[in-house]
Amino acid sequence: MGSSADPVPVAVALGSNLGDRASHLRAAIAAITPFLQDLKVSTFIDTAPVGVGDQPRFLNGVAVGTTHLSPSQLLQALLDAEAALGRTRPSPGAARTVDLDLILYGDRVIAAPDLVVPHPRFREREFVLAPLAEVAGDWVDPVTGSSARELLLAVRSRGNRTPKRVLVLGGSYFIGRTLVERLQADGHDVSVLNRGSRVVPGVGQLVANRDRPDEMARALTGASFDWVMDMSCYTAEQAAGARTALGGRFGTWLYLSTAAVYPGGSDVPFSEDDVGPGREWEEYGWNKLGAERELVHQADAGQQLVIVRPPYVYGPLNTLPREKWLWARMLQGRHIWMPRQGSTRLHFVHVADLVDAMVLTTSRATAPVSIFNVAQRETPTILEYLTLLGEIAGVAPRLYEVDSAALEIDPRSFFPFRDFQCLLNTDLLAHSAGWRARYDMREGLTHTLATLDPDALRAADVELAVEGRLLASIGDG
Repeated sequence: MGSSADPVPVAVALGSNLGDRASHLRAAIAAITPFLQDLKVSTFIDTAPVGVGDQPRFLNGVAVGTTHLSPSQLLQALLDAEAALGRTRPSPGAARTVDLDLILYGDRVIAAPDLVVPHPRFREREFVLAPLAEVAGDWVDPVTGSSARELLLAVRSRGNRTPKRVLVLGGSYFIGRTLVERLQADGHDVSVLNRGSRVVPGVGQLVANRDRPDEMARALTGASFDWVMDMSCYTAEQAAGARTALGGRFGTWLYLSTAAVYPGGSDVPFSEDDVGPGREWEEYGWNKLGAERELVHQADAGQQLVIVRPPYVYGPLNTLPREKWLWARMLQGRHIWMPRQGSTRLHFVHVADLVDAMVLTTSRATAPVSIFNVAQRETPTILEYLTLLGEIAGVAPRLYEVDSAALEIDPRSFFPFRDFQCLLNTDLLAHSAGWRARYDMREGLTHTLATLDPDALRAADVELAVEGRLLASIGDG
């Protein structure tokens, strides 16, 4: 990725715990000035070392400014500055003359092997949040939606909370990754269990294939947790395997289910008792409902089971080709094919709102089994949704109706959502837990687009296998 055409606001954490710490930090500020403009530097604070063993105390601060460097270029510039100022790395976490960490890069969310932005642990570190709040208190974390000032208050109030030992099944991607970062920010002791193909920073890593009960049992031998939060269960067999492997060594089990356990096509929002997937969801809905029923069957006295059912989830780090895919086609000037007249209504929830609901219902669980729908208030039609995406991206989408039945084409082959309504009633969650969505559709989608790279969207491969047939159907082939 090349340099940014427009200046991007960035936040860099400063630290030193060797020699003349203040002089080292002043030298660091001078070293970053050539590539960070409009620099504003916080007061330096003296802090105890955190997570690095028996070391001298630190002097910490934060510098915020703007840059034309790309994230990778900025990371390398910071590493070069550290090296020029005598930083060595004889061992992980060793004492250092100067430490320069990239905390925030605009509204971008980056999860690359050599760079994670926002910094994965900044939400739990008062020595970063306090100086950040001093110079940029209104800066909003693009993952949690909380400002630096709000994150600092949360950290400082954590003394009134009891940290939990939490096991997240999954946790590497999108919803699971957002959940892990929220739990870390809340001060909980988090472990993840997955295949280990993607490292999740700052957590305990357990490796197992959940389709192999023997691996699950070995990975969880002797382990116990206050909360288990299952992000990666798709069948009754997987639910039973995880539940059996852990035995009764947990307090509350949360299962991330789906609105696909409801039949599609109704104009009336479904309540939690209206289960029974229709043919529209194929096996996916029945398998998720089977997993729910297995967990309910295994529920024990003295423990709690919480099931949450979201509709379509969107937001930063979404790995599914939905809003990101549609924006890419819009920015490339491609046709946007929509089923029929785009009159089908869709229901969504922003990933941060979903995570809020999961943490809230788990922390307040008292009943043996609780089931909640989680969704935003709006239910836009497909046409309204696509129009809103275009407005936020600043483009006029080229919308075309497709009679998929006449063309004998599955709507999913050209549109990323199913062409039937599945709307949720969220009154139970609002009344019993006091939950409400922080984001409306415009705010949530604006927040999401701000985390994406427009150049990458314009270069993305979004070709459809049925593109030729669709173009021919409108005489544009």
